[in-house]
Amino acid sequence: MNSAFDRVLETCITKLERGELTSESLREAFKEIISEKKIKQSILVLLAGSTSLYSTVHSMFMYENGVLSDGPVDSKEWPYQKVSDAIDDGWRLIQFPTPPAIFLDQKQRFVPCEFVLEKIVEVYP
Repeated sequence: MNSAFDRVLETCITKLERGELTSESLREAFKEIISEKKIKQSILVLLAGSTSLYSTVHSMFMYENGVLSDGPVDSKEWPYQKVSDAIDDGWRLIQFPTPPAIFLDQKQRFVPCEFVLEKIVEVYP
């Protein structure tokens, strides 16, 4: 048993097999599990070519489990090719990009639009 969940589950199974499991002891078991859960937030930043959710991702970085990562070097191996792919996978959009300002410099061809997404995960020790 390596987690609070496993420990509480085994206790409930033992009580059930002995005929000692009551609705109250089951409620207490769930309270114990819930009280020990931790909430972790992961952040995903996608830089895309426009403000469209279907825009192609040009750059990305992710903060997950305490680690900041740029993802794979090859963009074909990125987990999301479009912003909508990340949303479909359960990431919540928390910052929509501000439309880029108009530049007088005609050499400026690409102004990235930054999408910030989060994923909340419940972790049981």
